[in-house]
Formats: sequence, structure tokens, C-alpha cells
Amino acid sequence: MGYLVHTSFIRQAKWICKIVVILTLSILLLAPEPVLALNFNGPLQSYISNTKLELDGVVSLIQKLPNQSYETGQTMLTEIGTKLHNIETETGRNAKYFQNQSDEADKTYRNILDRINKLNQEDNYQPIDKTVNVITSVLNKEENEFIYNQMINYCEDKTKQKPVRYSDFYGCGLEFIKSHLARNEDFNTVWKNLLPPMRDYHLIVLLYEESTKHCETKGMKISEVSTRELVDCAVPYLLSISKGSVSYQGKKYYIFTEPIGSFFVQEIDMYRAVEAYHIIKNLKVLSIQEKNLAKTIVLTNKISKFSDNLQKRVKLAKQKSGNVKEYADALKSFSDPDILGEISELNTLIAGLSQNFPLN
Repeated sequence: MGYLVHTSFIRQAKWICKIVVILTLSILLLAPEPVLALNFNGPLQSYISNTKLELDGVVSLIQKLPNQSYETGQTMLTEIGTKLHNIETETGRNAKYFQNQSDEADKTYRNILDRINKLNQEDNYQPIDKTVNVITSVLNKEENEFIYNQMINYCEDKTKQKPVRYSDFYGCGLEFIKSHLARNEDFNTVWKNLLPPMRDYHLIVLLYEESTKHCETKGMKISEVSTRELVDCAVPYLLSISKGSVSYQGKKYYIFTEPIGSFFVQEIDMYRAVEAYHIIKNLKVLSIQEKNLAKTIVLTNKISKFSDNLQKRVKLAKQKSGNVKEYADALKSFSDPDILGEISELNTLIAGLSQNFPLN
């Protein structure tokens, strides 16, 4: 694809530039950005379980009321009121908290959509060239990306290098393919189709990682910077660390040795490596974040609505509990037929909360 020149040219360049030898090419995989969406499924189920447990405890106390003396019943009624008050307070707090979480997630979601739209516009203007094809053949194909990552892990274990040097990547990649992917009869077919684009992808990531590490020292936040700003920082830096240049068939190739390994590359390929990888990688990451945030918004709204509805219904239960207390104070009994109806209604109301939470 133009990143690495033919063997004959390498021999000529070595002869012209005697200082160039086969050294190593270090590379770091781009660590994916942490997903912004929060996993509220666990907290939601825990919250529902704990609240149900509290309500079941209240129901148990209510069902015992008719068999209690007036004094004991008053104590139990006070405990019921306290439990209901605590549930009401907690549900109100959760309603506000999760609504705030939903609002914050929505803001982030809108920002992500804006960044996706801008990157899509940049993507529409970039040529569909060999660089794009190499990147998408690995990054946008889950199976190939998995194989590449497994290949890197294998080579790290095999060579005890982290990152794996470029000079060891190809040979180690062959070993990985033979031992993990291909049988003897199809080994040649598999490695010819798989390893060359993996090697080119390896170099693209190297150029991107090496330049972005430098740009980060200049205060850039790589996940948010525009492609143009990144390229304007990255390419001059890559040129500055090259070891000179040679011409071959009318094209100028820059020579790289340490710290990023020995290879020859044109300036346009440096440019396209940084530009295309930045666009494609970030579009993938942001797309995942967008989907997760959309789920977060739905879930936090659900929890907030659940809490708000439960708070309102617990408030009604507190009022009904107050009615029971008034009857008890007037009758000095919890077993009088007139109060038993109120106790039964209170029991039905709270048991209904426990068995049929208002999630919709």
C-alpha cells in the first residue's frame, strides 16, 4: 500500500544510507475510550429489591395490628409511619438523582452526536484509498480486529516485548497463524490474505500512536480534537524525527529508525495514516458510546419515573396510616370493627405497592 517499499529499493537505500539497518518497530494498540454510559441495571434491581423488602416489612406489621393491644399497636403504627417516611424520602431523593443523571447523559449524547456529524462530514471528503481499506479491513470487521489483538497478545508472550517490535511482528504473526488459524494444507492461503494487511495496519497504528503521544504533550485532547488540528500537529512531528530521506522512482521516502523502528514512508502516507485512522477509530468509538448513552437515558428515566410514582403512592399510604391512627385514638383499640376496615385498606394499598411497582 505504499508504506513499505519493495525489497530492491530497501537494498538500494541501505547502500545509500549506510546507517539504516533492520531495527524494530514499536507499536501500542489504541486503548478504547471508556464507555460513557453507566450501567444502572444493577442499581435498579438492588433498589427495587430493597424497597420491596421494606414494604413487605410494613405489610407484615400492618397484618399484626388487629391482634395487638392499643399501646403495642400505637408503637407499631409509629414504626410503620417511620418506615413509610423513610421510603418516601429515599424515593424522592432517587427521583431527583436519576433525573439529573438522565439530563447529564442527554447532554453528553447530544455532544457525541455533534462530534459524529462532524467526523462524518470529514469522512465524506476523504478518499476511499488503500489506507482506508487497510484500516476498515481490521477495525470495522470484528473478527479481524479480534485476530489482530490476539496476534499482538501472542507475540507479546512469545517475544517478551511490549510493545512488539515491527521486525518481530511478521515472523511471529506467521507462527500465530500456523498454530491458531490455519492447517498445513491452507497455511499459505491464510497468511497471504491475512498477514500483509495486518502488517500495514500495524504500521498505521504506530504512526498514529507515536504522533498522538507527542500532540498530547502539546495539550491536545485527542478524542475531541479536529482531524485537521491533529494532522497539523502530527505530520510535522513525524517528519522531524525521521532520519532523512531518499528518492526512489521519482518519489521521496522518509527514513525512520529508532525509537519507532526502521522503515521508509512517504509524507502523504503519514498524513493519510493519521487522518484516516483518527476519523475511522473515533467514529467507531463514538458510535458505541452513542448506543450505550441512549440505553442509559432510557434506564435513568425509568428509575426516576419509578421513584417519582412510588413516592406519590407512599405519600397516599402515609395519609391512610394517619387515618388508622385517628381511628385508634378515638376507639382506643385496633380490633374494633370500625378500625379493621381502615387497617384492611392500608394493608391492600401497601401490599399493592410491593407486588406491582409502577415502572411503566
